[in-house]
Amino acid sequence: MADEGQRHTLYVHPIFRERPDDLSFVVAYHIPSICYGKMASSDDAEAYGARLLGLEVDDYYTRLCQLAELTE
Repeated sequence: MADEGQRHTLYVHPIFRERPDDLSFVVAYHIPSICYGKMASSDDAEAYGARLLGLEVDDYYTRLCQLAELTE
């Protein structure tokens, strides 16, 4: 777990400045790794993001992949 008082900065691709509704998908994916470091797997990140946003994991993953394609 992250040490108490430890600070993190998450840099997000500039394209999401114009897509604030999609920003929650991107940020939610990274929360487990920020909190638990290397103990958090990609499966954990997908499950957490899906749960946080009230989606099925497959639906969350599909949307996340669509958003990732925007950055290419």
